[in-house]
Amino acid sequence: MSQHIFRPLGLAAGVLILGATACDRSSLTAPTGAPSFSIRIGVSDLSTILGAGTSRVAIEVVPGTLTAARVVVRRPGRATQPEMIESEVTALATGGTSDTLTLGLGGIQVVFDGSTRFESEHEDRDDTLNLASGDFVAQVQAALVAGHHPTVVALRRPPATPQAPTDPSFTAAALRLDKGPDRPRIEFNVTQANLATNSTPPPDAFLTVLDRQFELHVTDGPTVIDQQTEETDGAVRFEGQVTAVDTGAHTATLADGTVLQFRVRTATDSGHDGEHVAARDDGMGEGGDDDAEESGAGRLPAVQAALAAGDTVDVAGEGLLKSSTPRTIEVIEARFRVRGASEPEPMVVGFEGNVTAADSVAGTFILGSGTTVDVTTATHIDLDEALKSLGAVQTALADSQLVRAEGFGKPVSATEVQALFLRFEAGSH
Repeated sequence: MSQHIFRPLGLAAGVLILGATACDRSSLTAPTGAPSFSIRIGVSDLSTILGAGTSRVAIEVVPGTLTAARVVVRRPGRATQPEMIESEVTALATGGTSDTLTLGLGGIQVVFDGSTRFESEHEDRDDTLNLASGDFVAQVQAALVAGHHPTVVALRRPPATPQAPTDPSFTAAALRLDKGPDRPRIEFNVTQANLATNSTPPPDAFLTVLDRQFELHVTDGPTVIDQQTEETDGAVRFEGQVTAVDTGAHTATLADGTVLQFRVRTATDSGHDGEHVAARDDGMGEGGDDDAEESGAGRLPAVQAALAAGDTVDVAGEGLLKSSTPRTIEVIEARFRVRGASEPEPMVVGFEGNVTAADSVAGTFILGSGTTVDVTTATHIDLDEALKSLGAVQTALADSQLVRAEGFGKPVSATEVQALFLRFEAGSH
């Protein structure tokens, strides 16, 4: 049997998000000493920036809400880069000339059609696999039927002028299945029209994108707003599996040899006691005070401990390339995904091949490879094909027709799969 392992969602034992920040929540003043990758600003500062023209903002959202955990004002050059939504999928509607994904992020709907490109992994990885539309749909359907919510990243070119705040439309130029969930996020071009202050806080303000009002709880809650500095110009993307952490040197090493260097500031630079990595922690660990959020050094040991426990740790982010041999990147933002061995990811396998026998009573069929495929009430059969049931397959085989099957399902054993999504194609010998 041809089996392709597909992990439709990453069940993270913990998620650690790091992004270099300064310490003041309301001032445009960066810390003295070593330059900072970003400065902490307030709602009024954000209003001033947006009033000057179009800006690219990234909004990281508290899962299950429209509350912004972090808003990042990107550098001007980012406004020409693709706009992006990352979220879990809750529903998929197919039919006609286009299909629609409904996302967990505020119920945003993403349309895709014949012009959309599909990928199974991150666009920055060498092992990215381009998919046909049908394969993408099949993988998403299989995950949904299994009760899971696969994470997708939807990308599109930014419109010439920023989209109206109450316009909900989004047609993807590219869709890729991701390992998330990370933190649900959206990255869009916005103007002053997208921001409205609240006369009766909380929240302090609303940032409206795609007709969704993202709440900014700066005074009373979890929202922080950062503006990237010119130091982030020329940033490069990185992604990979973490193989080692050196807490003394404040580094993480990836499987391809890349070294991630986390910048360290002293107390005189940051206003904190002792030295710490200039990084924001939004994930693993308790505590919500500024010291806990800023103490990235305190989180690297957690990653190190996860590795020692046998967990798999993935990281993605961006930084400044400092050297090529070895490839060393000074981290601006990093997102660690920790997958604990005690919480393995559900696995779905793909199968395909000619059907050699079918039993509609037993609810099984056999592929030429010898693999037995179980068809249950949980199996979704593609009704767009001529063969819409196992009984029809059995009849076709009795008439000496060639029948081919493909789909995804849960592995029962090395030679048996319980089908979740299934498509039969009829031919002739």
